[in-house]
Amino acid sequence: MNRFYSILFIVIGFITGCVFAFEGASVDGKILEHGYYDVAKVDKSGKFSISSWDSVSGVYLFIESGWDGPCCVSPYYTRFSIGRNLNSKTNDSIWVLTDFSGIDSLNEELKKGKSLSLGKFTKLEFDSTHVQYLVHGTNRPVDVKKKRDYLDSLKLYDTDSLENLGNQEYLDYLNLLPEIYFADYFLYRSGNAVTALCGVIHSVCYYKIGCFYQNDGSFVFDSLPEPSKMSRTMGCLDGIGSFIRPKIRNPKKEKRLNNLYKINGSSSFKGSSNIVIQNKQPMFQLKGN
Repeated sequence: MNRFYSILFIVIGFITGCVFAFEGASVDGKILEHGYYDVAKVDKSGKFSISSWDSVSGVYLFIESGWDGPCCVSPYYTRFSIGRNLNSKTNDSIWVLTDFSGIDSLNEELKKGKSLSLGKFTKLEFDSTHVQYLVHGTNRPVDVKKKRDYLDSLKLYDTDSLENLGNQEYLDYLNLLPEIYFADYFLYRSGNAVTALCGVIHSVCYYKIGCFYQNDGSFVFDSLPEPSKMSRTMGCLDGIGSFIRPKIRNPKKEKRLNNLYKINGSSSFKGSSNIVIQNKQPMFQLKGN
């Protein structure tokens, strides 16, 4: 009888170990610097992870960085793109979150165990004329237009107008917003098996990424990942300034915010010029259109 219980405990321990191994394989967070990356590669321990792109595959992430001119004295730029090797036979797809309205509600629905809806996502279509899309860049218009309004929660200040917020009030307001307002999100699917919901956020001279994985093909995730909480922080080379703080022009001359900027430095007003996807082609959209 003692031998029976010993074997039973071994079996239970093995099953428990498998469960914990699966849970450990379902999350990954990293720093992305210049180079190519796979979204969901299986490492030696059998876990899904974001890894350097060392072989021909389908969808990939690309990070580019450098100076616009002479090193260390000219503006430093970073760019995050999603592309696809058209020669690959892999069956994978990727969607980018392009409508951030109601982002808090979307996050709460995931926390309740509901499947992720693709209603606010845009699927990236790749062909010979467009094999790569710029999702975020500090010195170039992006290829995917995103509806991102940091003023969705103005009720925090019991106001419905920008004119009622002073400079410091607006900065305080931005600091109160969770990271999900500022990160870029994409959903990756490889065939009908592996899915990954990832968040990417710009951090001065590199990007942070955090991903939740499912190996059953479902779109059920714990929440929207917050990459800053899932990856470490590191320093930058001398001469690289910060792009994180919002820029406000002439704060001493204006009592109210007539010129507001997003965290990435672009105008926060709707109707600004941008690049949009139309009929699978990037199109320049003029301000006010």
